[in-house]
Amino acid sequence: MNKGFSLFEVLVVSSITIFISITLIRSLSSLSRVNLERVANIVAADIRLAQQLTLSSHQFRGSQDPAARIRCGYGISQNAQNISSYVLYAGTPTINPAGLPQPCPADRNFQPIAPQNTPIYKITNLDRRVDFVATPGFNDVFFEPPGPTTYINNSSSASTEKITIKRIGTTGSQCDSGSSNCIYICVYLSGRTEITKNTTCPAI
Repeated sequence: MNKGFSLFEVLVVSSITIFISITLIRSLSSLSRVNLERVANIVAADIRLAQQLTLSSHQFRGSQDPAARIRCGYGISQNAQNISSYVLYAGTPTINPAGLPQPCPADRNFQPIAPQNTPIYKITNLDRRVDFVATPGFNDVFFEPPGPTTYINNSSSASTEKITIKRIGTTGSQCDSGSSNCIYICVYLSGRTEITKNTTCPAI
């Protein structure tokens, strides 16, 4: 004769099942919640990359260049077509097609259309669960040799630039109010780049 389960056995199995279910739910919730600091570190690393490319006189060939050449610098710009991505761009060549030195343009901001046709070094998409604040978006940050000199929105005397990264669904106003769903990257005219959770950039 088959013996059924005792009440104790049913309770034990139920407890184990509930424990496993709760653990799985917490794990899935953790996986679905993006790490803002990790995203901010990626963006900050690309800002530093633009700085390093400038310092090293890195040669780059744009789509309209006959050959790779030393550029007037490198910069970062928020993608106007997609608030979840940004562009690392190159300045104009320091040598013209005839092989003669040419001055760097007065406007260092990203201009993807003619006549400037700013060369794109790479485009980076953020994690699909985050984006930048769209209005206002962050200003272009550009590094010009030999220093390099830092330009924010084409000005070397501008204030510190604060780049805001937020979880999808969070508003700019909520970020300004100190929401934990936001993180900030501060770029100083000295060239220093710093990540902070404060709504204002630390004084240096």
